[in-house]
Amino acid sequence: MKWLLALVAVVSLTSSAHAEDRVKARKMFESGRQHFDLSEFKQALDDFKEAYRNYEEPSILFNIAQCHRQLGAKEEAVRFYRVYLAKLPNVANRVQVEDAIAKLERAITDERSARISQPHDTLAANPGNASVIVVAPTPPPPPSPVYKRWYFWTPIVVGVVGIGLGVGLGLGLKPSPQSAQTALGTFPF
Repeated sequence: MKWLLALVAVVSLTSSAHAEDRVKARKMFESGRQHFDLSEFKQALDDFKEAYRNYEEPSILFNIAQCHRQLGAKEEAVRFYRVYLAKLPNVANRVQVEDAIAKLERAITDERSARISQPHDTLAANPGNASVIVVAPTPPPPPSPVYKRWYFWTPIVVGVVGIGLGVGLGLGLKPSPQSAQTALGTFPF
């Protein structure tokens, strides 16, 4: 008889705890819905997860997936959509959810392809919702050609000046042919 009373007490405690969890889940769900309506997707996600922890209603998984999708977490969204469909295989919005999964998977594949084919000297943009301007580092300027460098022209200038000086001195110091000859045909000393 005592064991029967203990069993009745355990069952009644479990059912009252279960009812309290469902009330708590309903409050968290309503809070999540309000956050979602206000585009506060991170807060909505936290509330929907807490609602699901308190009461495992599979339809809450759809809302969790929607939050992940809005936050740009495509792989997480796909995962929660799939769990939702696995727990509710005959749900009315199955076709729409499958379409959303297909679109997200295409976007994930496109992002992966873009990352693979991206040049090595550019930076990856933030895949989330935030806009980021990405500036690739500029390559160093090409080296100037040799003919624009000082060490190319210095020997040429020195050579030209040296030759000019030599020619100039040679011509300037050479006696002129008229003054070099005397009447006797000799050169002056």
